[in-house]
Amino acid sequence: MLIGALVFFALIAGTIEGSWRRLGYVPSILDGVDRWSAERDRAGPGTIALVGSSRVLFNVSIPTLRRRYPEHPVAQLGIGGTLAGAVLRDLAEDPAFDGAVIASMRASAFEPANLDSQQPWVDYYHEEWNVERRISRRLETELASRLAIMNPTLSIRRLGVERVEKGRWLPDRCSSSTAIAASVPTSGFTA
Repeated sequence: MLIGALVFFALIAGTIEGSWRRLGYVPSILDGVDRWSAERDRAGPGTIALVGSSRVLFNVSIPTLRRRYPEHPVAQLGIGGTLAGAVLRDLAEDPAFDGAVIASMRASAFEPANLDSQQPWVDYYHEEWNVERRISRRLETELASRLAIMNPTLSIRRLGVERVEKGRWLPDRCSSSTAIAASVPTSGFTA
């Protein structure tokens, strides 16, 4: 009975997955504080930490950095719409971090009123990020990177909003390509 239910579920999920793919939807990973925390876990010895806001988040090619410096892990710690003072301070105070920081910051990031713009992310990492959340995030990322059915734009709630508010059944397609290919200056970097 249980095996029959699992087979039935797999057939239904496979049919839905195939339908989404034929319509052009692709796997996409939801960004958020858990994903950022998983990246923060990478910031250890020899790491290249990317710090800043959307500019560093979307305009740095991580594959390029990994090809150029394969011996150094890369931690993407950019947070859109914020200023990087709190993350810089957190890395500076972390004895386990012994790497390079590539920061994209405005001068206003160092003003007292702006220093804690990213503090909620740092606090979450130190106070709430635990083994259970690490495992859950890892599983979610593995599934979401492979299955269009996990695409956040295809949630039941989102589909309902599209239908009721916009009069259409499907939202606009979204690409899973979040790493924008950009040339990263590599001359002069030594680790």
